Amino acid sequence: MMNILIVDDEPMEIDLISKSIDQKQYAIDQVLTATNALLAKKIIATQSVDILLCDIEMPKENGLDLLKWVRQTGRDIQCIFITCHADFSFAQQAMQLGCLDYLLKPVEQAGLDQCLSAAVDRIKRKEDQKKKNIICSLWSRYQPLVVEGFWREILNHKTPSDYASICQAAADFNLEGLEETEILPVLIHARRWLSDLSARDVKIMEFGLKNIAEELLILNESNGLIIDLDHGMFVGLIYLDPDDSLDLQSLREACQKLIEACLQYLACEVTCYIGSPVLSHRLAQMTDELIHLDHENLAGFNRVMTCQDAIGNAGKIGMPNISDWILMLSGRDIEALRSKTHQYFKILADSNAAVSSQDILEIQHHFMQEISRFLHQRGIDVQTVFNQEQSAMLFRNANRSVWDMEQWILHNFDMITAAIESQNSKQTSVEKAKSFIEQNISQTLTCEDIAAHVYLNPIYLNRIFKQEIGMPLMEYLLNKRLDLAKRLLDETNMTVSSIALAVGYSNFSYFSRLFRKCIGVSPMGYRKLQQN
Repeated sequence: MMNILIVDDEPMEIDLISKSIDQKQYAIDQVLTATNALLAKKIIATQSVDILLCDIEMPKENGLDLLKWVRQTGRDIQCIFITCHADFSFAQQAMQLGCLDYLLKPVEQAGLDQCLSAAVDRIKRKEDQKKKNIICSLWSRYQPLVVEGFWREILNHKTPSDYASICQAAADFNLEGLEETEILPVLIHARRWLSDLSARDVKIMEFGLKNIAEELLILNESNGLIIDLDHGMFVGLIYLDPDDSLDLQSLREACQKLIEACLQYLACEVTCYIGSPVLSHRLAQMTDELIHLDHENLAGFNRVMTCQDAIGNAGKIGMPNISDWILMLSGRDIEALRSKTHQYFKILADSNAAVSSQDILEIQHHFMQEISRFLHQRGIDVQTVFNQEQSAMLFRNANRSVWDMEQWILHNFDMITAAIESQNSKQTSVEKAKSFIEQNISQTLTCEDIAAHVYLNPIYLNRIFKQEIGMPLMEYLLNKRLDLAKRLLDETNMTVSSIALAVGYSNFSYFSRLFRKCIGVSPMGYRKLQQN
């Protein structure tokens, strides 16, 4: 709805014009009136006015002065002048001020309707243009997100990888023609952060990595975009100009600069994989091939690779000489052992060989076999070495990269060294076992629990315990529990059930039967005998 303001120093003229306006036809909400320019300014300042019907010849401020003020205040009001004289100078000034038209008095109905129709039509056109401008502004602002959404649908296989489906998707996204663009995908993977980061810090660093990649590989949004996939992985989609040849060397150099910048500013090791130019219907397949290449590449950190590089370098890697490592372990030459291990993995990582997940699994299985045989020969329980919480975590991560495998093996060497040192002192192992029993006598204990604490095989610990103490380990544990139970029955008022818990038995009936079997009387009977 619109408002009209009629300004004339003759009230009768205002009344005639007001009655001549069909408000319903022109969607007029209010017809406002003023008898001079000053009053008209107050109305315009306080209310919305869309159309101004104004007499030119008025005392003090005339209609031209009023329209000048309207334009100076920046208001977009359609103005129709009313005049008694068809004066060219008035008409000229009116047109210069953006007046829509002017009418001669007395105002005829046909002329008034024609001018009002023109004014309403102009207002609607401007409103439509304003809406279009807003839409264009929003489209310009959010188009990168729309384009990213289009490519994400393809990369995530939500849009089928056939030409017809992708053309339809381009139309749905209002991106007709983008499906014809030839694209070069570049996979970027942050393989390892060189410092401990919280989840929030990792997100911040990944944001920085994306910005660096956009600056070095894309340059501006018309050349392509960077899409974050997940877990530190990004794919750069570089739009190729059909009139220009692909400068692969320049792209390799840009990727190398990206890697160097990530090392310097983000303390992050990155690998870049350059794919082959494809059209949109083959983009998902090519990107999946690059992701598979990354999954299989467990040594090539801080490198720029292509599918052709990987094919050319594929080959069988040499297994480590674990026998030599075990000799150093037996001789307790730990520094030489760590150096030899690190040297092997460094050569592996620095070589141009493509180290696959299968290669890493073979190293892991080979290591487990050799080390298990060594531990068995030494009487050390394998579970005490490999089943620690940290060991389990490193074992799960070992297959992610050459570096992770090295960390897992070095950790196992530390655990084995500790077990050997514990084993080399029988007295120390027995004393540790006895101390562990004393400190945990109220807990449920098994031979395996105690052996794990001293890094020994349960059978071996039981044997050396019998040699030193004169009885098997579990018999010693039983005697210690019974001795404590008798002391508590004799020296305290604790209930029998509380005493059972205090010496490691949660089942009261079982404790009572065991006590009677070993001592000859029930716990209560023993307490009465001691009190007499």
